[in-house]
Amino acid sequence: MDLAAINAVTLATIDVFVSSWWRDTESAASEAAIQTFFLGGGDLVLLNDAPDRDGIAELLGIPTITTTVNPNSGGATLFDGPFGTVAPVNQLGQVGHLTAADVTANGGFSCGTNALGQVTIACWNPGAYAPGAGAMIIAADVDLISAGGGAVFAPLNDKGTLALNIFAFVPEPGTGLLVGLGLTALATHRRRR
Repeated sequence: MDLAAINAVTLATIDVFVSSWWRDTESAASEAAIQTFFLGGGDLVLLNDAPDRDGIAELLGIPTITTTVNPNSGGATLFDGPFGTVAPVNQLGQVGHLTAADVTANGGFSCGTNALGQVTIACWNPGAYAPGAGAMIIAADVDLISAGGGAVFAPLNDKGTLALNIFAFVPEPGTGLLVGLGLTALATHRRRR
């Protein structure tokens, strides 16, 4: 099933909203509805890439900052998760990071860092961002699980393991997959918290 529009009605049918490499100009019309969904208990997985592909995270006060080098990521929570330990994986193309100050000021914690110690993946437990908010993960570069070999699940490679560890962090993800408007959302009947 395609997610043809992003609004309160369509978001009410899903548990987890995944934004992947979505330009700020494209997401602007939907950002307020997504913010309301998240603050009301919906879970977010934001796979940003650069300052022009982080509109939802920027609205939430956690913008992506361009990094001038292409370091490896590793050494934190999601790199040793339920699906296994991940060797460092490369960011590619437009490489980004999040500031530790933005992450902690908004109730999150580092789940992945680069060789410079910058936050490349940040996590929020349910209710940590704000009372009643859902869980959230922000990856500063979609290529942590996509390009340069990308996530492979059979046989499982490091980017595949990282992708599974990322989605395992989100509590009780949905069972279906919706694709539309250049993004993905995991869908199931909306849980009541």
